[in-house]
Amino acid sequence: MLLTVACFAALDTLSKVAIGFAPVTQTLWVRYAVQAVAMTVWWAVWLRPTLGMGFFRTAHPRFHLARGLLLISCSTVTFVGLRYMPVGEFTAVAFISPMVAMLLSGWFLQDRVSRSQWAFAVLSFAGAVIVIRPGGDVFGWAVAFPLALAMLNALYQLVTRRLATSADEHPVFAQWVSGWIGTLLLTLPLLWPGTWSSHLEPSQWTVLVAMGLLGTLGHFFFMHALAIEGAAALAPYTYLQIAFAMVGGWLVFAHTPDGWAIAGMLVIGLSGFVAGLRRARQMPASTIAH
Repeated sequence: MLLTVACFAALDTLSKVAIGFAPVTQTLWVRYAVQAVAMTVWWAVWLRPTLGMGFFRTAHPRFHLARGLLLISCSTVTFVGLRYMPVGEFTAVAFISPMVAMLLSGWFLQDRVSRSQWAFAVLSFAGAVIVIRPGGDVFGWAVAFPLALAMLNALYQLVTRRLATSADEHPVFAQWVSGWIGTLLLTLPLLWPGTWSSHLEPSQWTVLVAMGLLGTLGHFFFMHALAIEGAAALAPYTYLQIAFAMVGGWLVFAHTPDGWAIAGMLVIGLSGFVAGLRRARQMPASTIAH
């Protein structure tokens, strides 16, 4: 999980670097194309001998399409939003998404949400308010991007959870589908002028490819983490991404959050961490171990 959140934080940091020299459409396309090719190679080399073409069978094409579209939306909002906000603060506000997912699961999936979970959700939102500081003109209208990401990511988590209940699909298949959906759908906008730059330097292409590899590796490490522990037990550690994002913002952009922003990040991170620990301890061992 440390490798997972480090990859995703590095991906966000490089995203903020990439928007300075490449169109968003090109950056997104390369990110998903790398994932699509990597997942295809993974199947061809490691999975094809045992699974064959059965790897591509699915009983839930609509959920895979919805998941792919939500993931593209999350990436687009992130890439554009990071143009206007520091990496650490953007990540912290967006990390209210697990709490939003919990509340939505109680609404859509009829899951029981306890009073303590409601309390931690309120604390998480309070932390976001501290970071944003409405009326303070710290980030202004740009806060709409991490808030939109929180909602989109919550929906993405719900769809992913629905697919996770299907025992007849290989977990790598979902990453293969999302990679190719992103690549194919983002190919169409590239037909418009100004959506692709052919004058990038080798170092800039390296950044774009590295983003795709980081996204792919992040999902790879997360799948291996899930093979050891369940999602409920791992959830608290995802909040370490906020700390990694702060380090990335400091190393690359020399940005240090102010005291209020750090306080808000701590409220969001600690509330989510404690809520995840409580949930993991309350779940039976059979639902935690895979």
